Amino acid sequence: MGTRTDLIRRQVESDFRRASEKYDSVRRRVELRGVGGASSDLLQIAQVAYDLGEMELLELLDAAEAQWAARTADARLRADLWIAFYDLERATGGFSASPDAAALEPDMER
Repeated sequence: MGTRTDLIRRQVESDFRRASEKYDSVRRRVELRGVGGASSDLLQIAQVAYDLGEMELLELLDAAEAQWAARTADARLRADLWIAFYDLERATGGFSASPDAAALEPDMER
C-alpha cells in the first residue's frame, strides 16, 4: 500500500509543480506585456493624424488592425491566465474561501 501512496503523492506534487510554474509564467507574461496597454491611445493618435491629413486611409486602417490584433492577444493572454489559475486551484485541492486565495487570483485590468 505504501508504494501506491508514494506514487499518488508524487503525481500530486508533479501536478502542483506544473500548474504553479504555468501560472507563474503566464502571470509574468501579463506583467511584461502590460495587458490593456496603450494600443487604443495609438489608434486615437492615428485618427487625429488622419483627420489632419498627415496620414493616408490605408495607414489608419493598419493602425486599427494593429489595435485589433493587440486586443485579441490580450484576450488570449487573459484566458491563459484564468486557465492557469483554475489548474493551480485544482492542483491544490480546490477553491478555498480563505483571504489568501484572493492573493493568487489573477490581477487583470479590464
